[in-house]
Amino acid sequence: MRHFLFIAIAALTLFGAAQTAEAASLENAERLTDAMGLQSEIDKAIGDAVASIRTQLKQQGMAPEKVDDFVTALRDELDAGADDLIGDIARSYADRFSDAEIDDLISFFESPTGRKLVAVQNELAQEQAEAIIRWIAGALDKAAGKLSGASASV
Repeated sequence: MRHFLFIAIAALTLFGAAQTAEAASLENAERLTDAMGLQSEIDKAIGDAVASIRTQLKQQGMAPEKVDDFVTALRDELDAGADDLIGDIARSYADRFSDAEIDDLISFFESPTGRKLVAVQNELAQEQAEAIIRWIAGALDKAAGKLSGASASV
């Protein structure tokens, strides 16, 4: 019986140590999401989504008071879930990076260059999306030109 008790205590101790290491990684990853400015990004995304949905509902002819009620309820739900979203994102970083790597990322995002990246990341993402769309449109035009040239010669 003592042998079993010893094994049980050892297993619980190891399990507790593993949970502590995991919690430290998650806590560190949450610090990373702070350094990355994730909360302000989520706040902006919520505001943009709510404004867009409000406009769509008005355009569809929904009564103004119902639009207001729906948008208020939606905003409340999104705001209430924002911490869970940040936790999920932090978990994805904790699962992929060691504490040392997360510390390096935090150092970067807290540096002047990292803060600049955070400040311009939305503009960069928009420009990159536009560049990808132009690239794909160009490829579509070229492919269509090849097909129309091939079918004219048949």
